[in-house]
Amino acid sequence: MPETVPMRGRGILTQALEDNCVEAIESTMSGPPGAGAARSHSRKRATATARRRRFHGGHRARRAMTGKEVIVPGELTLAQLRSLCASERVPVEIDPACRAGVRAGAELVERASEGDAAVYGVNTGFGKLASTRIDREDLALLQLKLLRSHAVGVGDPLPQRVVRLILLLKAASLARGFSGVREEVIDALVALHNRDVTPVIPAQGSVGASGDLAPLAHLALPLVGEGEACYRGKRMPAAEALERAGLRPIQLRAKEGLA
Repeated sequence: MPETVPMRGRGILTQALEDNCVEAIESTMSGPPGAGAARSHSRKRATATARRRRFHGGHRARRAMTGKEVIVPGELTLAQLRSLCASERVPVEIDPACRAGVRAGAELVERASEGDAAVYGVNTGFGKLASTRIDREDLALLQLKLLRSHAVGVGDPLPQRVVRLILLLKAASLARGFSGVREEVIDALVALHNRDVTPVIPAQGSVGASGDLAPLAHLALPLVGEGEACYRGKRMPAAEALERAGLRPIQLRAKEGLA
């Protein structure tokens, strides 16, 4: 039986993830300028401008070499988003520079899942069950059941080009390293896009205060071989779509369904 414990760790893990990852992914993020003197501010702006020019120049060269659009967490532009949701699918890849931060976050979550302290969303229930401790052997199943329980949308499916954009925005968000997911989860999302597998997301339905819980559950179910997806425009069970695309379902670990 699950053990009921005093709730600790809500918000602590999020802060720890940020503290743990900032240094590793500093090169992919731009913070706001400080409140120093005007001269210092100008120096920082000039440095940032030069850095962005080198940064985007490098990624333009990489795209020319690989034929893929490079998604850089925290650096997506409106022009890129328009390109990514165009009628013609653009192959993408996640900026390799972000992977160190992703690994650091995932390692922190793994340590938390193996520890004795109760950490919200890692080894506890959710919402009103936040004080209920989940046995270590049930952590993966908890994440799977979270997706299943929230995939309750109804109505017509969202346009595939819209879903592709949602999928890539989710991959870019997770790749910042603050969510504690493994690289495999992000790579699986990108692979769906690149192999022309588009999750079916009903246009209506949500859960709780966050309006995206139900749509994102439908987005993530195909990663584990459940739900529905379109492969090359044809709607079918997600397991079949993955098989046709040459992809395999992944197994979620602690916190990855919540993320």
